[in-house]
Amino acid sequence: MPGTPKPNDTRLLEPVPQNVRPKLEALLNQCYPVLRKIAGDLFKRQSSQHTLQPTALVHEAYLLMMKSQSELENDSHFCAAMALTMRRVLIDHARGKNRKKRGQDFKKVQLDDIMAQSQMDLDDLLSIDTAIDMLAAEEPRKAFVVTLKFYGGLTNEEAGEVLGVSSETIKLDWRFARAWLKSELASGS
Repeated sequence: MPGTPKPNDTRLLEPVPQNVRPKLEALLNQCYPVLRKIAGDLFKRQSSQHTLQPTALVHEAYLLMMKSQSELENDSHFCAAMALTMRRVLIDHARGKNRKKRGQDFKKVQLDDIMAQSQMDLDDLLSIDTAIDMLAAEEPRKAFVVTLKFYGGLTNEEAGEVLGVSSETIKLDWRFARAWLKSELASGS
């Protein structure tokens, strides 16, 4: 689907044209309560020692979006692009916190345990990100479904709208992706 943000989309790194800025501002104003809730939900799974706050996450992601040239068709596409950007911000933040641990192996984690636990440590977040990247190399759409649901908080219907597929397809992709990620995380990759 044209204009749909994809994982590792290089258009996210290019400056935003002046004529797109008002559209992004309008989308942010329209979607801000949802984005703030998504960020708050993400931080419920983070350590209480986390130095980044939900509001700052949304604002930092928006500033990065201002550099993009993604053609966002509607608020669902904007939320999806923001979910990808918030994922990147969180991962970059976690990597910065873990610089002193470089060279150590990632620890083995269980996806269900992480999704169910009330707090997630930085190592778990990095392990999940690495596994999602590995999944994206084999099954890009399924990896994007994980990003939309796990980081973006989108429902099957919303994710289906963003990707241009049915909610049933999203449900099947999510089931596959969870099983694949569980296997990868259990093997300690």
